[in-house]
Amino acid sequence: MYVLPSSPTALRGVGFSKLQQAQATYAAPEQAAEPVDTFQRRDPVRVYILDVFAQPGQRPSHGDLVEAELTRRHETEGPNATVNVIHKRVDTWEGFSGIAEGRPGALQERLRNHFKVRLERDADAFAEIVEGGGPRSIIQQSQGASQSRVIESLYRDSKHKPEFRAALQRQLGIEPTAHYEEAERRQLLQGLVNESDRVHKSDPEVRNAIDELRLIQDEAYEQGHVHVISAGNQGALYREMQELGVKAPEGFFTNEMAGPHSIIIGATDDGTDQATSRNSHKVADLASPGAGALVGADGVDRPFRVGDEIHKHSGSSYAAPQGSSVIVDMLREDKDIPQDAIVRKLLSQASPVSGGGDFVGSGALSPR
Repeated sequence: MYVLPSSPTALRGVGFSKLQQAQATYAAPEQAAEPVDTFQRRDPVRVYILDVFAQPGQRPSHGDLVEAELTRRHETEGPNATVNVIHKRVDTWEGFSGIAEGRPGALQERLRNHFKVRLERDADAFAEIVEGGGPRSIIQQSQGASQSRVIESLYRDSKHKPEFRAALQRQLGIEPTAHYEEAERRQLLQGLVNESDRVHKSDPEVRNAIDELRLIQDEAYEQGHVHVISAGNQGALYREMQELGVKAPEGFFTNEMAGPHSIIIGATDDGTDQATSRNSHKVADLASPGAGALVGADGVDRPFRVGDEIHKHSGSSYAAPQGSSVIVDMLREDKDIPQDAIVRKLLSQASPVSGGGDFVGSGALSPR
């Protein structure tokens, strides 16, 4: 477990001013002692991808697809490389829950571990980056830990597995019936929402995990790292909760892997299955509401080549790296650009999306 150093040290790099950049590029030959190496001031931007990656010989993993999206228009090798990608494996497997077996307290343990395990692993990955030093980087993350995410998983299984549903109901003190109808669905889903909120707000291990991650995220921010993260894909759960009249607590859709300085990207839909399109965007059906998205990017039917085949994948997981890709360009232009200026530039590049404020912030990033 990472313990925050008692005396953090900021490692912000010192780069060229715009005037110095112009002088370095356009200085007359007699004024320059040596030829100017423009790639020296435009080094590849270091990007850490926190995710799950496949072993050699396996099919592309979630992290591999995220990397493919982020580097879709960037060079990663050779003298023209714009991005230096570094993998940080952050496993999301939380272990068997014991709910189906009827173990007492298994639901509470499952809810606790969803936050505790994921956030502790995340804090360890951030700690490695902070302690490793080096130049400023982008930390790209398309993972999540939220009440809505864990409840979506449990509720989805309850729909397709009657025995699991009955075991889940018993964990909540609900007696299963032979006819699983709307009233019972509402009771189960509201019970899950209430229990997740209780664990999230009152379990000391969950609160400690959140606090620990926030400390190391603050340290990373002070060093100049830019954390970009996906907003979440619980749009379908949101609509079912509305239909059933299930009430969600504040922060239900908030990704706890995102801190106060994180740049959160939501998913839009441009109606195509192309890598880039000039079509106008709408909110993706899968997009989570109220997750704090700054902007959005296309996250529906994104095309990826796997061997000789094209596979399509959807999710805010593939919107977030598009945001990171845009930030790579900003850091290439000015490696010391403040994060608030990065935010302003992202906002200026976003096109409004009708009804998108609660899902994708100021709108969709323009295709590049």
